[in-house]
Formats: sequence, C-alpha cells, structure tokens
Amino acid sequence: MKNFIKMLLSCLFIFLYCGCSINYNLTVTNNKKIIENAIVIDSNDTILKYNNSVLDFLTNQQSGIKEIGYDVDIINGDVESGLIITNKYDNFNSYINSEYFKKLFEKANTTYNNGLFTFETSGEYYRNDVFSVDLSKHFLYNLDEINVNIKFYNVVESHNADKVDEANNIYTWVLKKDDSYRNISFKLQDKIRYDVMSKELFKKYKLLFVVIIVIIILIVFGIFKLMNII
Repeated sequence: MKNFIKMLLSCLFIFLYCGCSINYNLTVTNNKKIIENAIVIDSNDTILKYNNSVLDFLTNQQSGIKEIGYDVDIINGDVESGLIITNKYDNFNSYINSEYFKKLFEKANTTYNNGLFTFETSGEYYRNDVFSVDLSKHFLYNLDEINVNIKFYNVVESHNADKVDEANNIYTWVLKKDDSYRNISFKLQDKIRYDVMSKELFKKYKLLFVVIIVIIILIVFGIFKLMNII
C-alpha cells in the first residue's frame, strides 16, 4: 500500500519540476458527503523532456491512479495537458481514513453538538511526506505549497482558513513546505447555503435546464397560438 501511495503522490506532482503549488479541491455537501478533486496540468514541452509521448505518459499515469480507486480523466491539449483526479466519500470518517489524507495529517476529530458540526485535524502534520520528497527513482519534486480549497453547502460558523470566497462559500488553507505545523479546522451550521447549491446544480445540469426552458417557452407559445393571443 505504501508503494501505491507514493505512486499516487508521484502522479499528482509529476508535472512539478520546480517550486510550484497545486490546488487540491474538496466539496462538502449538505449531508456531509465529500467530493475530492485535483487538476494537474503542465506544458506538453515539459512532459516531452522526460517522455516520448504526451498521451502515452498520461495514459500510464491514469492507469496507475485508477488502481488506487480514483477516477481519472485525461486533458490532452495542443499546448498543455494533464489529469483530472476525483474521488467521492460518503462521510467524513471515510475521507479521514483515506490514504491520501493520512499522508498529510495523522488524524482528525469530528463532533456534532447543538447544531454545529466541528472538524479539526490533530496530531502530526506530515509535510516531509509531500514536500520536496524523492517519490521515484527519477524525479525530485520541489512543491512549495498546496492550496486546499473546500467548498461548503452549509453556513460556516468559524474557521482558521487563510482565504475566503464568500460568494461561492469556498475556504482555502495554504499548506507550505516551510510550515513546521499546520492544521485545518472549521465549524458548520445546519443552515444550508441554497445560493451555492443552486449555482452548482445549474453548472452541472446547465444543458438540461436550457432544454427545459426552451420546451416551456414552446409550450406557452403553442397555447397562446391556439388561443389566438399571438
């Protein structure tokens, strides 16, 4: 399993040959399900310095990550290419026990009291397992920071995030290789941010919404036509 985790981290950071950062995205739904997402992209020229074919390289990486249980889509562009890596968890306990989470933090505690859900990482912060670590025989990855972006469907009562996007309810924690210790904590109310949920639904089902609206307009137009109103 340890080799599998090294392979996953290697795939996530394989494009980062100099000091760089990566966006690691989580969405926490109103029923506390978690969607994990990371998009890793680099120029085709950089990839071709170490590989004969961009597509062959991406396909090999895709196969390796899928073995660990992740969904992986390939972005094969003319100038830049990469991977979209996703996973889903039914609850926080499943996410806390995932191998990727345990490569960053020793553990996390969750509680629910008086309408507030609390999450807080604790114990060791394993920065040496991610930052500037030789993950394979061929590459030394020099990652400067990880931006952990968490979108919540619920109202956030309190947090220790570094950045906040209030409009989209996204909170960002910046994990840096120079930090000797870092933790993530937040409290969620039961109250739901329906504005955030509706934007997400529209983004996901935009084409369906457009089709429905067009059908409704045609039906209304047909009724008015039959009634000789227009």
